[in-house]
Amino acid sequence: MLERWKTKWEYLKQSQPGRRFQDYYHRRQKRRGQRPQIRKLITVISGIFIICIGVVFWFIPGSGWVIIIIGTGVIAGEAKTIARFMDWCEIKIRKLLKKFGKKKNG
Repeated sequence: MLERWKTKWEYLKQSQPGRRFQDYYHRRQKRRGQRPQIRKLITVISGIFIICIGVVFWFIPGSGWVIIIIGTGVIAGEAKTIARFMDWCEIKIRKLLKKFGKKKNG
């Protein structure tokens, strides 16, 4: 299972920013014919459960956000709308980080 997570992480790193999660979604959908619908449902429920854990840990600095992002990423493999949202968020976050990085250095 750890190898599977490493492979997924490598695919995300190789994709371009703003397309990572949509690419992930499309890869998952290509294999979808090999998976029963119940597996999709279990994946989405697992993602929602992970997000709920993130909300519980919200008050611990840093960890709640990370857990919520992971849960949303799990759902992105099954829901194109969520995949697009994650890609949009990545672009916005990168712009903010770049902007704050320039102000900090300049």
